[in-house]
Amino acid sequence: MTIPTGSTSQASPTNLQTETLLAPGTLFIFSELSAMAMDGVLSHVFGQVFRPSSLPETPAVRAAALAHHIPAFLSHRAVLSQLTAAWVYGCAPPPGEIALLVDNDGNSASLPRRSGCSVRQVQLDAPCVLTLETTQLTDGLRTALDVARSAPEALARPVLAALAGEPALGCPLERILHALAGAPHVPGKLRGQALVQSMLEDPASRSLEEGMFRDLEGAALNPAEQTAMLQAFLAPLLAPPTAEPEC
Repeated sequence: MTIPTGSTSQASPTNLQTETLLAPGTLFIFSELSAMAMDGVLSHVFGQVFRPSSLPETPAVRAAALAHHIPAFLSHRAVLSQLTAAWVYGCAPPPGEIALLVDNDGNSASLPRRSGCSVRQVQLDAPCVLTLETTQLTDGLRTALDVARSAPEALARPVLAALAGEPALGCPLERILHALAGAPHVPGKLRGQALVQSMLEDPASRSLEEGMFRDLEGAALNPAEQTAMLQAFLAPLLAPPTAEPEC
């Protein structure tokens, strides 16, 4: 995985690729896009957004698909975060709700009902925010810190292992723990420290971190294979409880 450290050029090949993403509009309605996906012409990315099947699903493509669902009045301020950012990096399943951060600059950040997004106003440090073309998201370390502090533990463990196991993100478990220790008093800090410490002490977690996205021969999986593997791994954890039969 290659993670840009800043804005990409408007003329870059990646930008031209994400401009080919399709969503319901003047050309096609959703049912037509879905039919093309069933025919193999398109592949679903997120929500109502599709990509040509020949276009690889990269972090930039996933970020652009999410950006399509952010309310327009927040699009210039919103930063993808938490499990949403982890999905962009290929380290979590697609989010049920798009998690956004906005800088606490005094401006309102309330969302309309049924927006499909959640938003928190925080003090954002510029170094912890990356830009994929025009979409902002938290960097690997900030994403891992937020997941450790706030995601359900059963989900946080494999996602943290995946983030820590991706060298391009630069956030091994030791660095995550050190960053948590140095963070100011924030909600979930102690829980996050305990979770990451337990992962460091668990050989199974270290094995997962080191080999999360490798095949049986030790070769690295491509992004699509990584996402499919993680979704299969997490499916039992995310499945709703089975209803008790009525007597």
